[in-house]
Parts: sequence; structure tokens; C-alpha cells
Amino acid sequence: MHQPSRGSVNYLAQAAPGHMITRVDFALDLVVDHAYGARRLCVFLMKHLRQLWHGKRRANSVFETVYYGRAWHRRNIALYPTRVSKVTGTDCAHVEFRFYSAAVCKRMGLVRLTDITSLDVIDLLQRNCRLSAIVPKSIEARLQEVVGCTVLAWNRRKHSKPVTRPDVRLKVRQLLARTLNVRPARIMSAAVQCWYETWHPFREDTLVDAPLYVLINKHQCPFLF
Repeated sequence: MHQPSRGSVNYLAQAAPGHMITRVDFALDLVVDHAYGARRLCVFLMKHLRQLWHGKRRANSVFETVYYGRAWHRRNIALYPTRVSKVTGTDCAHVEFRFYSAAVCKRMGLVRLTDITSLDVIDLLQRNCRLSAIVPKSIEARLQEVVGCTVLAWNRRKHSKPVTRPDVRLKVRQLLARTLNVRPARIMSAAVQCWYETWHPFREDTLVDAPLYVLINKHQCPFLF
């Protein structure tokens, strides 16, 4: 079904009482005044929107769309600014939350069609994503720890040429830049999702979070129906 009405949901639920939901896509349109604003908002979200419980997947881009996992991953997010809102007909940043399989839908509280009409959308957003930002001082502190441990371990080896902290720090930053796909001088500007996926030691105490619904005007957002 595509954008079903409440009446359609109730009719189908009664017509097939033994049904079970196995896939749901929820779309969130963050409406702006013009196309440039939609692109700028998407740039902001691409840098700061983080999917929780992401596993070992890697986000990827196809043209102007960012996917937080490959096709048919059981939980995915798609983000793009190239279409107008189907609700208002105006420019928007479009965020889709995609859930595949009966087990995942059940964890989201969706077993029967009628569950869609009573879904707590704010809770859904809270459980699946955050707006996150890097804390530079915490990143630098973790880098210092990594560098210190590396220097200590390397210099304890026999028949090894001694290394210094500046040399190791440079190598660590170069490796980090290659992994994050940015220049060494701009590692702090990398997308939060890239940090979260790539460097596990930097996950704790290096990010500050806010819920995505801070961008939503609850009184003007027509959730679902």
C-alpha cells in the first residue's frame, strides 16, 4: 500500500484478519521555503543524523541520496532533497525510515495494519536515530590515549626502532582521515555516522546527542493521517 487512508487500513485489516506486517516505510518531510534550503538542511542531516544500533554497515551515497545501509537491510534510512513534499507540495528535506521483516516491524510495535494508526511516531524516531555532534576535546583526548599506548607498546619491542609521539600521532591522523574519507586537517568535519561506523574507541564520550524531533513543529506536522 502507498499512503493508505485510515479507512483503507481498517477495511484491509477486517478483510484479512490473519495478516502480518513485513515491511513499512515511514517518510518524514522537513518542509522549507525553497530548494536551496532543502539542500542545506540535507547537508546538515547528512553530517549530524546518526542511526542507532547500526552494526557493521556502512552508509553510502547514490547521486544525491544517502542510504545508511545497503538495499534490503532490515533497518535503513534514506535521505534526499530532490523531491517536493507529497503532503504540502513544497520543497523539503525527505527522510525515510525503512523496516524490513516481520521481526523488525514487530519490534517497532507494528504487527497488524491497525497498529499503524496508533503508532507513536515520536517514540519511533527516538528509538532509531539521533542528531549528534562531535566533541573535539574528547576526540583529541582519545587520540592522545591511542598515541600513548601505541608508542609504549612499540618501544617495548626488541630490535625495533624507537618511535616518538609526534610521528605516531601523524600516522594515526592519516589513517583516520583515509578511513573517514576526508583530509587529515578536516577529520573533525567528517559525518558523525562515519565516526560511529568506523572508530569504535571514539563512540563513548565523543558525541553529544539530541532527538530528531527537535526539528519538528508538533502542532503543524500531520503525522500519517
